[in-house]
Amino acid sequence: MMIDNSYYLAHSLEQLKPQRLSGNIFFGPLNTLTQRQFIESENIKLFIGVGLSTRRLAPILNEIPSFAGKLNDYLVLNFDSEFDAASIISGSAGSAVEEYHSHNSTFLKLIIENFLKGNEEFSVQEGYRCLTPTPETLDFAQIIDGDVEAYYNGGNVYSDPSSSKFVAFNDFIAIFKRVNPTAKVLVFSQNGNDLELVTFLVSAVLKEKPSVKVREAYQFIKSIRPTINDSLGKVSHGCSALSEFHQLLLAKEQLAAQQGYTGCNQTPQVLRKRNNSILQGGTPEPADEQVIGSKRIRFD
Repeated sequence: MMIDNSYYLAHSLEQLKPQRLSGNIFFGPLNTLTQRQFIESENIKLFIGVGLSTRRLAPILNEIPSFAGKLNDYLVLNFDSEFDAASIISGSAGSAVEEYHSHNSTFLKLIIENFLKGNEEFSVQEGYRCLTPTPETLDFAQIIDGDVEAYYNGGNVYSDPSSSKFVAFNDFIAIFKRVNPTAKVLVFSQNGNDLELVTFLVSAVLKEKPSVKVREAYQFIKSIRPTINDSLGKVSHGCSALSEFHQLLLAKEQLAAQQGYTGCNQTPQVLRKRNNSILQGGTPEPADEQVIGSKRIRFD
């Protein structure tokens, strides 16, 4: 009996541990947010919630000592398809949600501004510093695939359930990594084993290596976190948004190969025009030239 109890206890403890997906990305259950020593030792500064209600997450963060009263230490983003942005405007969301949304949305804007500027220090905290890029790396579209203006104005809660959520998820990580290369990311869900979290992690693997099949990406994640239920193998054919995202990556990679181009969605001239418009608070002029591509990077 004691042997059986030890087995189940070990299994439960294993589920509470976060795992490393890549060099700067960890993933795990919600309770990982309370593991202060782990967060500090790994220098985790960006937290991305998946499949959690914003109304539930906001008050939880207020109760965790690592987050309460340290508004400028961390950025928290949340992928919540049920979130109603109108509730913030109307004031019906509640004070905890409004504070959570307001602070993190402002913080996200500051990070995007520094990402766009590319050569200024991040002013909120000493730990956030932006690398000074060389002229060859000025083009930020080598890094992101989505609309940076939409990210800037959209707030810290992303509610679009379509394949664009996977684009945004990977773009947010890329932007943050660019602004603070030494910081790490924690992606979390209720228990760290659910289907929605797995699809986001699979998208990260596909982003780095589009040639990998969805099922192979799932098996890779399963090998890292064995507590993921085997029935979640249906992710390979049961998530149309993920399949659409994968097809988008493959199409970009194919077009890049045909054109002999390696990773820029728009020309530097067009991007600088959009850059300046966002930073000045205006509406960017529509891009009149696009070259779509994908940069393949080794996945740790």
